[in-house]
Amino acid sequence: MDGSVVAALITSGAALVVAVGGGLRNDFRSAADRRYERRRTSLIDAQDAALNLRNALTEYGAALRSRTVQAPFGAGAFVMSVPDELGNDALEAEGRFVVARSRVDDPPVVAALTRWHALARVSLIDPRDGEASAEERAFDEINHVIGAALRSSDGRAPVSGVDA
Repeated sequence: MDGSVVAALITSGAALVVAVGGGLRNDFRSAADRRYERRRTSLIDAQDAALNLRNALTEYGAALRSRTVQAPFGAGAFVMSVPDELGNDALEAEGRFVVARSRVDDPPVVAALTRWHALARVSLIDPRDGEASAEERAFDEINHVIGAALRSSDGRAPVSGVDA
């Protein structure tokens, strides 16, 4: 075989390897970018849903306390109702929160959301329960863990929940 033909074959082979390798690298990078964007969106949605649920439960609790204060004492009546609109808002916010939490694939974030949710359902409706400061700490934890995940290179919170 002629030396120029061999050189051309070697050059063509090397160019093919570089092109295929570059294409694979770009595919992997693109897939990682799509995963990060999907995680980022689910984290932001969960954070927004928690804030909306927190507001809805606070309004619901305030309306319930207002109705309880207005109830006649001694009449044997205990009012446990709020305007339908507030009840529906709280139910809708609860549903959105549960759906948003289900889309998060980061166990430390899901755990923080679950801890806060358990506290919020009690303490935001009746702040006299003594759990208000625990709810606030749990809400701060959500923001801390989600913030750490958003700042990470892969969209995941560090296992310890501390910024890397």
